[in-house]
Amino acid sequence: MSFFFQTAGSDSTQLSRRQLSFLAVSLLFCLALTFALYSSTLQVGFLLDDFVHLDYSTNANNGDFSGLVRTFSGNWSGQADGLTSFRPGISLSYVVDHFLYRLNPVGYHATNLLVFAFCAFFCATLAYQLLDSNSFKQRAATAFAAALLFLVFPLHVESVSWIVGRVDLFCTVFYLASLSLYFRFRKTGGSGYFASSLIAFFLSLISKEMAVTLPVVIAMAELLLPDSLGWIKLSIKRRAVYFASYMALLAGFAVLRTALLGTLVGGYGGGNIRDFIHSLRRFLDIATLKKILFGTNEEQTLAPVFAQIAYANWLVVLLCVVVRMFQPIKRLRIFAFVAAWAVISVLPTFQIWQISPNLVGSRLFFLGSAGLCILLALILVPAVKKLAKADGSKPLSILQSRPMHILGCGALVSLAITWVAALHHNLYPWVDAGKQMKVLYSRLLELAKDNSVDSVVLINLPQDFQGSGMVGSEEILHRMLRPPVTDIDYSKKFSKLKEPASTEPRTIDYAFLKQAYESNKSAHWLFWATGEKRWIDWSIPNGASNFSSKEFVTLKRKKLVDCQKVENPSYDRIVWSKLNKPINPFAIKAIELTFDGQFSDVDLGNKVQLLWRSEHQPQNNWFDYCEGPPGHLAEKSASESLVDSSHSIIFRPNNYRNWLLNGNVVELGFKLPPGSYSIRLLELKSVEAP
Repeated sequence: MSFFFQTAGSDSTQLSRRQLSFLAVSLLFCLALTFALYSSTLQVGFLLDDFVHLDYSTNANNGDFSGLVRTFSGNWSGQADGLTSFRPGISLSYVVDHFLYRLNPVGYHATNLLVFAFCAFFCATLAYQLLDSNSFKQRAATAFAAALLFLVFPLHVESVSWIVGRVDLFCTVFYLASLSLYFRFRKTGGSGYFASSLIAFFLSLISKEMAVTLPVVIAMAELLLPDSLGWIKLSIKRRAVYFASYMALLAGFAVLRTALLGTLVGGYGGGNIRDFIHSLRRFLDIATLKKILFGTNEEQTLAPVFAQIAYANWLVVLLCVVVRMFQPIKRLRIFAFVAAWAVISVLPTFQIWQISPNLVGSRLFFLGSAGLCILLALILVPAVKKLAKADGSKPLSILQSRPMHILGCGALVSLAITWVAALHHNLYPWVDAGKQMKVLYSRLLELAKDNSVDSVVLINLPQDFQGSGMVGSEEILHRMLRPPVTDIDYSKKFSKLKEPASTEPRTIDYAFLKQAYESNKSAHWLFWATGEKRWIDWSIPNGASNFSSKEFVTLKRKKLVDCQKVENPSYDRIVWSKLNKPINPFAIKAIELTFDGQFSDVDLGNKVQLLWRSEHQPQNNWFDYCEGPPGHLAEKSASESLVDSSHSIIFRPNNYRNWLLNGNVVELGFKLPPGSYSIRLLELKSVEAP
């Protein structure tokens, strides 16, 4: 491992005792902090796509290599999700894990944590190599800072917590190792380092195609770093030969991959230059860029103060960047290299670059985050005073002043603390999804072994929990219920309710659902209640088939008070009606709200929204009710208007999933918009569909 360290201007391959100690301490630091931060993921278990890779890994360890060979000679994922990929290295990792741990998911997660720790370790070594300082303390401090920031970066949760997320872990660890080996080769000239770098590059490529950017990064390093880091002076021709070696390896990989998959680019969607150019604008998505600065899962609430502190820290980073500009050009080249590397490393994600509010897609920045964290360490860790004195630079003497030291270190520590808070926040959905999967699977296995149950129909099979994958498809469901996961094949006993294609995920066809249930009453129907996080036996509810209520209440100063009249509300007004007993949502065709008053300046018909609570209310962090459709104002003839001055708003919720699937409706209400109007509420009742 001597390639990790060298003193600027020296090509010695011998490590001092202090360097050996630092090497050991930095590795232990990365391992200890990784398991301290992510130990809860050891209990997450298998999720979603993880089950796809258990078949061939089990068979391979039992002597049947046909499934494993298919991952070497064709699409790794089988294109079940539209992904065109070639990742045999990950397939091998599953086989090794199965050999070591069989079907115990704890071992698979431990592998993820181990590889993640080595990713952080290589971040430290690269930060050490990239600093042009003769001070061991300065380089060690920068290395530790880079490793720390990488370990606590909050967008890493998806890649580390999900076993199949190891595609990013393995790709990154070999990518960083290859780059570090090449730097050592250019410092010492040892051909073994060069050969090892090429091998690591190949291992990175067969782990994930994101590694294709490494030759470009090597070229940038040759352009910007030789003078800055004191590399051995070589002719342009010789350096071009080294670069060509990486390009030749990449070309060979591309030819093999294209022959096997039938496409050069692959990934999700088409693969041509026009698609690439058209998709570059995805990288300007502001919401995604904000997630990189401070990424939190928006389906869970986090105190706003953490985000405020984090963004304030980025302002300090920006200030430090401005100050760092007053440095010799050779140091600026180092900053330019790392910044360009961080940007270039994410370009292969052009087809799908986006980080969702629940952090789905955050894995796309895993490799790029290594460059970002190293760059932050180089910017924020203060340089020693010897550096300014040696250069005789007045701006550098300001840069090395005590206030700048305190400012940079303070921002680094503060940023790390806020990132730890965000990391802990982002881990919760994955840990909870693991717990839910145990509840989900145990109930299914109980029914599978129950000989009195012939078939089971599942409704609302959970795709994910706040961004962390669970089951989703019938294919994954069946993989969970047949060997090697179970002792015998139970999969034929279970089916997912196959709903008609719908453009609106919140709806389900009322007539279809009722007909499906009536035609298969003999089956055992299960519904996954997201609020209760468990299966419930499902049937069409047996509540009241009609209702009428003339009593209304609203929340005022944390108390429910009568609300028969609403005048000029300045904010949304939520009003609930009093139901005598729960109502059957299948029996209700439409709901009518009658009122009288003046509302000419407000379009109440299209702005009043139906609300309800059900027996098995879905979970929501923002409110404890379901939102239904807006209503429409019922038309009245001129003669009717003369006799009756009241108005009616009609709601039709009968195709809403949360209306039909969560049992009887136990509370019913509506949301009134703010505006200048005055109305008196008369009645809320069920009616036949108009």
